[in-house]
Amino acid sequence: MEKQTGVVGKSKPVRQETVLDSTYDTIVIGAGIGGLFAANFLAKAGGKTLLVERHNVVGGYLQGGWHKGFYFDYGTQSNEIKGAILPALQALGLDERVTFHQCHHRFVSSEGLDLNYHDLDDAERAFIAAYPESEEGLRCYFRYYRRVTEVAKMVNEEGLGSIIKIDSTSFMPDYHAYWKTKPYYDEMMEYDSIHSWRKAREFLGGNSRVSRVLTHFGYRNQSALSTGIFWHLWRDDYFYNEGGKQAFVDMLADAFVERGGTLALETHVEEILVNGDTAVGVRLANGKVIRAGHVLSNADMRMTMERLLGGHEAVRGWIETMRKTTLSEAFYTVYLALDMPPEELNEHLKGAHHSWIFPTHKPLPEPFDISFHGSLPMEISAPCLHDPSLAPPGKSTVVLQTFSFYDWMNRWEINADGRRAAKYRALKKQVEQQLIDNLELVIPGVKKKIVHQFSSTPLTHERYTLNTNGATGAWTWNPKRTFVKLTEQRVTTPIRNLYCAGHWALYPGGLLTATVAGKIAADLVVHGYSPEQEDQADRLTV
Repeated sequence: MEKQTGVVGKSKPVRQETVLDSTYDTIVIGAGIGGLFAANFLAKAGGKTLLVERHNVVGGYLQGGWHKGFYFDYGTQSNEIKGAILPALQALGLDERVTFHQCHHRFVSSEGLDLNYHDLDDAERAFIAAYPESEEGLRCYFRYYRRVTEVAKMVNEEGLGSIIKIDSTSFMPDYHAYWKTKPYYDEMMEYDSIHSWRKAREFLGGNSRVSRVLTHFGYRNQSALSTGIFWHLWRDDYFYNEGGKQAFVDMLADAFVERGGTLALETHVEEILVNGDTAVGVRLANGKVIRAGHVLSNADMRMTMERLLGGHEAVRGWIETMRKTTLSEAFYTVYLALDMPPEELNEHLKGAHHSWIFPTHKPLPEPFDISFHGSLPMEISAPCLHDPSLAPPGKSTVVLQTFSFYDWMNRWEINADGRRAAKYRALKKQVEQQLIDNLELVIPGVKKKIVHQFSSTPLTHERYTLNTNGATGAWTWNPKRTFVKLTEQRVTTPIRNLYCAGHWALYPGGLLTATVAGKIAADLVVHGYSPEQEDQADRLTV
C-alpha cells in the first residue's frame, strides 16, 4: 500500500480570529480547498491576507465531524493528491504534516462482476468473466481506454501538477496557450470531445448487460477523457488521510494562521465592493467595510457574480450564460455507525476502501419514481480500514453515496416556505433505506449491526457548502455544455483585481481543479497582473 507519511492528528477546532483590520492586501472569500490553498500561498509570500468563512469550520466538501463517538466525512470521501494537492503541500512545506494512505476500489454488480481494481488488465479480465457474451466489445473498450487513461494521467500529474510548481503568470490569462505546449494536447482535446456513454455503446451496444455498468461511470454526459481520468485516479491516485478530511483542512487553516494570516469564521460577506470596474474590498453582513488590493472568491461562481457583485454590468454576460448552464450532479449520502470490528468489515469489502455497487438486478432508474436512488450505482466508503481511530474500539463506519438531484420529488417535498418538515424527513428515510438495502448485497446482515445512522440530501450539501443545488463538481461535466471548457479558465474575471479560486473556475470541477485555480489566483496577486493582461483576459472570456 502506498503511503505518504507525516504527522497524524484528530480533527479539532481551528483557531478563530475575531479582530479584523480595516485593510488587507488580499481578502479570500470561502475556506474550501481552493480558498485554503490560495490563502496559504498568499501568506507564504508575505501578503497581509484575510480568509473569510461563513461557517464555523473550514473545508467545504471536505468537512467532517464526530457523532456519538464516530467520525464521518460529510462530502468527499477520499481525494486525488498527485496532480495538485501533494505538490502544493510540498511547495508550502506542509507535506510532513499529513499522512495519506492510498485507497483501492472495488466494482460489484448483481450479475457476477467482482473487480478489485489495480490495473486495466485486471478490469478487462473481470468484466469478461462476468459478461462473456460481450467479450469482443470489452476488449475493444479496454484497448481504447488504455491510451485514454495514460493521457489522463499525463494531464493530471504533468499538466496540472506543473502549474503548481511554476509561476502561472508566465502564461496567464491564456490558459489555452499553456496546454497547447503539451505533446498530448491533440489527444487530450479529442478524448474530451467524445461523450463517454456514446463510446461505451459504440463498443458494447446499447442493450447489453455490461452497457448498463460502463455507461454509468462518473458524471452524466462526461467525456471519454473524464472516464479515463477516473480509471487513472482509481488505479493510481485516490488517497485518504489519517484523522479524517476535517483534520486535513484544519491543518491548512492552522498553517495559514501560523504564517500570519487572519482567519474569520462565522463571518458573512454581503458584498464585494467595486469602484468602477475594480474590486476594492468587501462589506460584511454586520456592515463592516474592509478594503483590499485584491479579492479572491472561492465561493460559488453564480453567487459571486449575482449576489456579491450585485449583477455588476461588467459580469452580466457571464451571468446570462451561467443561468443557462447545467450544473453537475449532487450527492445523497447515508452515514452508518456499525457494531462491527474493522477487521470484519475489511473481510466483507475485500480490502477495498471504496466499493461501487451496480444494482443491475433492479429496473433501470426512473427519475420520477420513488425507487430512483435504489437503482443507481452506489459507492461504499470505509475510512476505518485506513484509520481505526475514527470509531470506538471494535466498531467501524461506512458512508454510502449515490448521485442525486436537488429538485427531485418537488425539491424533496420541502414546504413552500423552505422548511424541512415531516414529508421531507419521511422521503429522506425511504431513500436511506434503499441504499442500506443495496449495502446488504455486499455486507449481508448489516442492518442488525447499525447503531447510529443519518443522511444528507442535495439540500443539505447546498446549505453547508453554498454550492448551488449541492453541485459536487461545479458546472456540468458535459464538455459540450459546460460554462468553462477544458482549456479555458475563469480565474480572471471582467472585474479588475477580482479572481475566482474554486472548482467553478476550471474544468472539470473538483478538488484537483479547485486547488490549481487557488494556486493560479494566488500567483496573479503575488507576481502581479497588468492592465494589459486584464484586457487580454476580457477578450479571451467573451
